[in-house]
Amino acid sequence: MVQRSYTYRLYPSKIQSAALTEMLGVFCDLDNAALQQRIEACRRQHKTLRYLNQASELKAVRAVDERLAQFSYSAAQQVLRRLDKAFTAFAV
Repeated sequence: MVQRSYTYRLYPSKIQSAALTEMLGVFCDLDNAALQQRIEACRRQHKTLRYLNQASELKAVRAVDERLAQFSYSAAQQVLRRLDKAFTAFAV
């Protein structure tokens, strides 16, 4: 069985490009905040945070941050999952 992969190019309009850039910025901020939270928990409390710890706080964060609330909840969860996966790979 041969597996094929396909690559599709996106040609977003100026409005779509601006929306994608905004989404990238918001999710970068979420990633940086989650990383900082993990670093502080490790330094101050000698505690390791995992995906479930941070995902349980995501609703509260979205309620406060209107920029994050305008994007998909599952996309925000995926940001936290990728961060957890990076931490897990680093620890091994």
